[in-house]
Amino acid sequence: MTGTVALIIELLLIGLMAMLSAAEAALRAVRRSGLRFIGPLPKPAAELGGPTNRALAAVVIGDFFTTFALAAIAAAYLAPGLTDVLSLLGLSPFVSGVSAVVSTVVVVSILAIVLGAFLPRAIATRHPTGTLALLAWPIRVLTIVLTPVVVLLFGVTSVLARPFGASPEAAALVTEEELKALVETGEKQGLIEEEERELIHSVFAFGEKLAHEVMVPRTDIVAIDVETQMREVMDLVMRSGRSRIPVYQQNPDDIIGILYVKDLLREIARGRFDGALRELLRPAHFVPETKKVAELLREMQQQKIHLAIVVDEYGGTSGLVTIEDLVEEIVGEIRDEFETDEERVIPVSEEEAVMDGRVPFEDVKELFALDVPESEEYDTLAGFIVHELGRMPRAGDVVHAGRVIFTVEDVQARRARRIRVRREPSEAATRPR
Repeated sequence: MTGTVALIIELLLIGLMAMLSAAEAALRAVRRSGLRFIGPLPKPAAELGGPTNRALAAVVIGDFFTTFALAAIAAAYLAPGLTDVLSLLGLSPFVSGVSAVVSTVVVVSILAIVLGAFLPRAIATRHPTGTLALLAWPIRVLTIVLTPVVVLLFGVTSVLARPFGASPEAAALVTEEELKALVETGEKQGLIEEEERELIHSVFAFGEKLAHEVMVPRTDIVAIDVETQMREVMDLVMRSGRSRIPVYQQNPDDIIGILYVKDLLREIARGRFDGALRELLRPAHFVPETKKVAELLREMQQQKIHLAIVVDEYGGTSGLVTIEDLVEEIVGEIRDEFETDEERVIPVSEEEAVMDGRVPFEDVKELFALDVPESEEYDTLAGFIVHELGRMPRAGDVVHAGRVIFTVEDVQARRARRIRVRREPSEAATRPR
């Protein structure tokens, strides 16, 4: 191969390197910012980002081999010509040869870095969708050609990464943080409304929550004894407005089934109800407190059940969860025509509010900028009060946490039902000027 032919090949390789660098930058930009979901892309370009992103892997491998070929051809075919020139300057053959190889590789590397890497990557990062639209077919062809190599390297990498709990497939997936960043960017650009952003964030938070965090606590469960008389059952149904009522035997820790009000009314209408609730009960579905709510929702959908009993580690009744409770964790509170519009937080002033004991303590911390360490001992404001007092609360009890004062105003069934929360003004705000 002559020096002229080698030079032409080097220029072609730099051009190929530029194309691969642009493709890599565009693929990474699309994966990072989610532009393929925002900007229109031709079908071939839109299909480049697979679950393991083989297109990106193929481009990286192709870029590596191109760089290797650049250096090899420069050292093998361009350096000898420079060696002859350096020999005319009186340098020894060894010094001439080494100097020629080093000089050639350095010059070619600089050209490759500037023209084959930095410049195309800068352009592709600025215009990722246009770059992918232009290079879609070459990337697809390269991906098909290098698929055996990609699969082989992914397999080897998986074996080596397994002891560290990692995998190349997982590394190629879009992470939760990347999606959250995309949502924030979309809101700033006016592409996503605030309500949509909150909904998306609720979905992410939903996946991490456990059953005990969303359940109706045992003290708030509307349940009946299996031996309850018919008149009392109907009174409870009318007062509560519930369509499904847990039924226990002797005490609420022994739930034996769920009474569907429609089953009761149907039997009464047919004149076949003899007062025995046990015969009308449907099986109760029990779940542990540590059950993830995402799994619970899927389980309830598959089994077509609307209510689950949450039990603690000893098998006692801890609370209950309905599908409505789970959906509310994503979309917010849902009220039907039978529910009263009871406010859980009643503002009194900027520094004071009257709050229901069932308000999540995280909300209290956020509203009053309260710096209290997280604890697994409680989830609600009422739970925090009990934790701080070390006993069951009584009306008039006061708890201090920093500049925030909690005053128990009403207690029902040994639970703080209503608490007045007041933040004292800082010394700086009250100091006379």
